[in-house]
Amino acid sequence: MKKIFFAFSATLFSIAIFAQKNTDTAFSRRLNDYMRFTRELKFDDIITYTHPKLFTIATKDQIKEFLQSSFENEQMKIEFDSTAITRISENFKSESVNYKRVDYWMAVTVTFKNTAALSDSNFISSMTSALQQGFPEGKIVYNPFRKKFEVQANGLMIAIKDNDSTPWMFLGYQKNDALIKKLYPQQVIDHFKLL
Repeated sequence: MKKIFFAFSATLFSIAIFAQKNTDTAFSRRLNDYMRFTRELKFDDIITYTHPKLFTIATKDQIKEFLQSSFENEQMKIEFDSTAITRISENFKSESVNYKRVDYWMAVTVTFKNTAALSDSNFISSMTSALQQGFPEGKIVYNPFRKKFEVQANGLMIAIKDNDSTPWMFLGYQKNDALIKKLYPQQVIDHFKLL
């Protein structure tokens, strides 16, 4: 009971802090929509809210196809159980563009379609290791009752507003030096310590 009370209190406290710190309602609405689209795996909507700089590296169709095949393919299905925003930075302006760092927490379930493989402890071990590489600081647990891998991890994304007339757009973050240097100016990389 104490754990439930603590979890409930922590959630309310986080919401209260988030509400006090974030007075930009347009940003809040866009961020909430983006997180909902992500949880619901609405790939067309996710792409609509993705900053266009990413499309200089791959087309919208390529990114959509990549997302679809990553979240469900012949071998597995990935679903979001829940997400929560844990921190939003103050605006950082580089040239005329506004940036915010958005830290979040997520709980993800990975289901393998070949359930026979789940009775092999070597398969469980190798998949746990593979998932740990994908979520280096995440907690990966195999739940034998549900026959699913459960992942809890922290992540971050960058919110970008190119000018006063454009909406906030988002870019997920993955530590990849070459990609980061293509997507962000050096000032932003240094300010948010992206490398």
